[in-house]
Amino acid sequence: MNIQNHTELSKFIASANNPQIGSFGEAIFRESCRKRDMAVERVHVGQCDFVVGVQKVDVKTSRRKLKWELLSPVRFGGHRVNGVAYAVVEFYKYGALISLERESWGTQCWTELEAIYKQWITPIYGKKHSSRNGHTEQTAREH
Repeated sequence: MNIQNHTELSKFIASANNPQIGSFGEAIFRESCRKRDMAVERVHVGQCDFVVGVQKVDVKTSRRKLKWELLSPVRFGGHRVNGVAYAVVEFYKYGALISLERESWGTQCWTELEAIYKQWITPIYGKKHSSRNGHTEQTAREH
């Protein structure tokens, strides 16, 4: 199943700004850690989004390959900080590929991503954080 069957999520992916898509990628990564029964703590200190076990991890998210059929895990090629591992969440035609450095953590299909998206946009403490384009953004969500 591809993204066109998930209208709300499709609209979000197409119109979200970089901080929004990055925040959603972090939610996908966090869920991937939970599926692997890994201890994950959101820290957002410096160039680090999470601590997974004892490893500092920064999550990078990309939607540039959204129309591609298949992806291979990639290593983040931007500025790197010593002591920080880089996770990459890449959206593609059939979902998202999650990897840590070059190790594939598998994929999430659009149905799974939609469930994560609905949880991610759910307001906490009765407050919604709205962006300029009308999408709800969870910036302080802790699980």
